[in-house]
Amino acid sequence: MAAEVRMVLYEDDSVHVRYADGSKLQLSPCGSEFLFEKAPPLSTHPLEQPERIRQRTHFVISTYREQVQRALDFRNSSAMCPFLSESIIPSERKKHILIDFSEIKWPSLDSDDSATYSESGTVKITSLDGHAYLCLPRSQHEFTRLSDEEEYSYPELVKVVWYKGVTYRLTHKNVNSIEIYPGDGSVFKSEGAYYGNYFTYYSSQEESEKSERKTYSVNNLPPDRPGNLFSVCSLIKQATRILQHCAKTRLSLSHNYRICCWKMVPGVNVSNILPKLLKESLIPNVGRFLAYSDDKVHAVFLDGITLTLNWDFSSSAEKRRVDQGLSLGWCRLTFPDGQEQLIQAKHPGAYERYVTSVISWCRRLSQTSPKQVATLLPPVLQENWSIASELEKIQKFNWLLENSGILNPTSSKKNEQCSEDKSESSETLIEAINEESVSVALKRTSEILQDIEYLLSNSRK
Repeated sequence: MAAEVRMVLYEDDSVHVRYADGSKLQLSPCGSEFLFEKAPPLSTHPLEQPERIRQRTHFVISTYREQVQRALDFRNSSAMCPFLSESIIPSERKKHILIDFSEIKWPSLDSDDSATYSESGTVKITSLDGHAYLCLPRSQHEFTRLSDEEEYSYPELVKVVWYKGVTYRLTHKNVNSIEIYPGDGSVFKSEGAYYGNYFTYYSSQEESEKSERKTYSVNNLPPDRPGNLFSVCSLIKQATRILQHCAKTRLSLSHNYRICCWKMVPGVNVSNILPKLLKESLIPNVGRFLAYSDDKVHAVFLDGITLTLNWDFSSSAEKRRVDQGLSLGWCRLTFPDGQEQLIQAKHPGAYERYVTSVISWCRRLSQTSPKQVATLLPPVLQENWSIASELEKIQKFNWLLENSGILNPTSSKKNEQCSEDKSESSETLIEAINEESVSVALKRTSEILQDIEYLLSNSRK
């Protein structure tokens, strides 16, 4: 049986595991289903699809039981809701507690009888009822709950990564931050203006009871030294790759990466969860800018390059610094050929004009109070349209347009002859209006009709 090389827990609580022989295992967000992808033989054609086995976790066969058990242990250590199945939990790990408790009472800070200390410095704190406990390492930066070199391609924020015995734990609030646990009780924490530019190292020395603290720059990492338990350069580079994946995910326009099956409330309309368009501007000779309710800004430039960034519109401009609205220090550039590049907003290099244009537009938009941002769309887009009445208007306008000679001057004479049998009131009305003014008015009407048809087609969807 191949050993695990890398295990990743994503924000939706799904798990991806890669093994030494190239096989893969995926756990669904709720943990109730898994997909095992076998490693293809060396003689397999590159275009041939690998063999995949999909089963319910509760009914896993003995061939994959151990892999699924270890994947579930990794998931349950940090997932919001653990998946516990009696059929796959070993008998020695089962405890029969004939009570149902939803709250746990912990001892007070000045109580010492419920805390035990091991020789390695690990602290174990037991609840007052004895049914739960917390395990803290010597550094006290990480805890485990008991009642975790390739691209991260899954379009979801990463929560925990286990790789070569090292655990990477991430938090996602206003920014992405990461902590690295090499396994010896020490910890690296990401620091900097947008988190990830610097890493601070905290180490507890068991002999002297003193804590060592160092700060490393991502752009100037130290070389590996013989005798070290781990490579500082490798750890921080791996953490930087994870942070960049999370930045790309947050800059994605899919808008649905947080919608998970088991987290969905019954009866809730998914369309109400997805963000709404707050502001759309067409800037001459520059491009088209759009701002969404999830603080995502998307810009399409005339040369085909698109730029996406996050901007916080929630707080008023008077109470924050000029650049504080830039909630994520990264921007995503997409080129006309489909290639993507992640750049730092403060160091855009050759793409400075793109970043400057979008940030300037966001600053002007931020001058408006948060309550007014939601009403920035043109009034015509916020009205409740009556499809029947608008279709009737379109039919009338189309009839006037077709009989005015604007679309086809040659056939206008034939239309005038055919219109002789129309009602006398209509002929009098058309002849009384100046031909030039009618032409100008109908041209404008034609443009309005195109907008109306566009809005009606969207409303039907």
